Amino acid sequence: MTKKKKKSKIRKIVKRIPPVRIPPVKTLKQEEFHSYEKWKASMPCWLKKIQALIEQGDIEQARELLAEKEIQKMLANIDSNDTKNRFFVHCEVAMLLDNTNQVERALHYYSETVKIVNCAGVYNKMGLLYANCGQCTQAIEHFR
Repeated sequence: MTKKKKKSKIRKIVKRIPPVRIPPVKTLKQEEFHSYEKWKASMPCWLKKIQALIEQGDIEQARELLAEKEIQKMLANIDSNDTKNRFFVHCEVAMLLDNTNQVERALHYYSETVKIVNCAGVYNKMGLLYANCGQCTQAIEHFR
């Protein structure tokens, strides 16, 4: 005679955890910020000119227009209370500096951008720049 083994029925007890609702986080009047694409339509002429030069491949001419004195002169014209415009102009200047291989200056303007509005996309851009420069520890800090 063969004895049949009894299969033990072990019940898995699973505690049901109710879903947690995380409220959305708003930073610095987020509802007032428009997308980059909407802002791009009203981008200042001096930035459009530099962008066009880069697209045409005239990097040297773009570098001349991105001289620090020229940038500071143009940034002085922006109203200090116009957070949206200051944010996008700083970010655009940083991207143009990055496109003209001026990494250190681009990182400076990205850090200025983060001081205006704490934006994850800017941290990602900074992380990518640090990674491209071989500064992995700095890159990891900015990706967090």
